Amino acid sequence: MTDDQSPSGKTEFRIFVLGPMVVTAGDWELDTGKLPRRAGALVRLLASVPDHKRLREEVIDIFWPEATPEAGASNLRSTLQILRQWLGGGDPSPVISERGWIGLNPEFHWEIDLDRFELLTKQVASGALTAGDLNLAATLFRGEPFEEDRYEDWALPVREGIQRRWRDLCLAGAEFERTAGSPERASAWLERQLDADPVDEETLQL
Repeated sequence: MTDDQSPSGKTEFRIFVLGPMVVTAGDWELDTGKLPRRAGALVRLLASVPDHKRLREEVIDIFWPEATPEAGASNLRSTLQILRQWLGGGDPSPVISERGWIGLNPEFHWEIDLDRFELLTKQVASGALTAGDLNLAATLFRGEPFEEDRYEDWALPVREGIQRRWRDLCLAGAEFERTAGSPERASAWLERQLDADPVDEETLQL
């Protein structure tokens, strides 16, 4: 087994969408600049849902709403071919299309920053936030989430949901550090939220 493989012998992939998209295959960072716009958006579309799969018809409707069914299906096949080659090709493919679904192949190991972020926000909701959680959150959130899809309708609710949870996490982090007697660290969490939303009046008043 090589360093870039999981115990199953398949490549480990990492997808980062909480900031400019980064994708790694094993120890190698893939060149997102060589990925056509729709293929990159498909990666982010699949990364945005917990089970990492979308209905084929949903994908076509999102990306090619004006296309005929035949043209939409052809566009999707071309996009999948490009994406599979970019991810390294091989059989089985890292991205599968079967039974009406498009998805990240669960036979591979996928580490997605949004999945870890969702777990952190559950810690906030349960009141079980720890210093380790805060350190991880600060590492995960690298900037504007899904920034490449800023003007895409499908991404709007995803982005807004992430931004709400980031705000909750920042405020919880500030309270955690304030209670721990670290006002400077508390202020740093408030500054992180203001970096994301400079006109957040409630945070400005804290």
